[in-house]
Amino acid sequence: MPLSCAGNTRSRKWTPPPSAILKLNVDAPVATGSPHIGVRLVVHDDSSMIVATHYKKII
Repeated sequence: MPLSCAGNTRSRKWTPPPSAILKLNVDAPVATGSPHIGVRLVVHDDSSMIVATHYKKII
């Protein structure tokens, strides 16, 4: 199923956080033609390893 993206769609390179800091990335995927919306969270450490993830369907 194709996804739509609102706002700025320019490609950006992900960069890890400084040493001893965690980085939280948040995304709100919306499938085209679907009434469902969710929130996705990903936490990375300074070596780019995924520390935690979570997805929550909102609607």
